[in-house]
Amino acid sequence: MNQKVRTAVDRLRNDAAESVLFQQEETILEITEMICEVMDKKGISRADLAKRLGKSRSFVSHLLNGDRNMTLRTLSDILHSMGCRLSSTAVCDGVVVGGAKVSFQVTDVWSSAMTVENFRPCDSISAFNLAG
Repeated sequence: MNQKVRTAVDRLRNDAAESVLFQQEETILEITEMICEVMDKKGISRADLAKRLGKSRSFVSHLLNGDRNMTLRTLSDILHSMGCRLSSTAVCDGVVVGGAKVSFQVTDVWSSAMTVENFRPCDSISAFNLAG
């Protein structure tokens, strides 16, 4: 990013009235660029991705153009369809937070009545092994 653009970006970041909107757009751009980079490295076209997802090419184009809201489930489906998974972090006051790897461990917390549909990770956090 050249200095003129960087200065404009910094100015927008510092404007309190625009900071929430700016952060939303910045996040959308980062995620869609990441997806496009994976697609490029793996030689996957938008049509190929649409076929892998069972969606239309138009749906994929709207997502990657930022015209359609992408849910976390859709993001996960996209990455999974390309053999990838998301590793997430957040930057809070200049400190990187997150990036923990979550792996399922079947324990006493997991009951025979629990299914994927009614499983709530926050209610059953002891069922997870956080390593990171």
